[in-house]
Amino acid sequence: MSDSFFSVASFSVDLDGMKATSFDEVDGLEIEIEALEFQDGKADTQKTRKGRTRVRDLILRRGFKGDKELFTWIKNCQDGTPEKKNGSVILKDDAGKEVCRINFEGAWPTRYRLPQFSTVNSNQVAMEEIHLNVEKIELAS
Repeated sequence: MSDSFFSVASFSVDLDGMKATSFDEVDGLEIEIEALEFQDGKADTQKTRKGRTRVRDLILRRGFKGDKELFTWIKNCQDGTPEKKNGSVILKDDAGKEVCRINFEGAWPTRYRLPQFSTVNSNQVAMEEIHLNVEKIELAS
């Protein structure tokens, strides 16, 4: 690995064989470990210990093209058991070569937002957004 920083200008999302994977934004690649406070005996200072680990929802946004694949996925989850998928966010260099991969597991949609329509800002791109509950995130080697 080099000492230079990665650019986020080029990335792709792989989502267990789905075709609807060309996203403009990915947000929520975040792991949080809860810090539990406790007092040790008669000591006046509080200490902390490790609590639960939580992976934040992954939020994917893209220009709306009328493709129903994401809507169908959340609709199927709404009507039955959530269909969990694994995937990756793949960062690419200027030549399109993969430089970094962030894998996620156990993702299923918890929220889907259709575009907001307004004549006030008629030159804006209509965006759709899907929130995925994710069980695990790891930075691949």
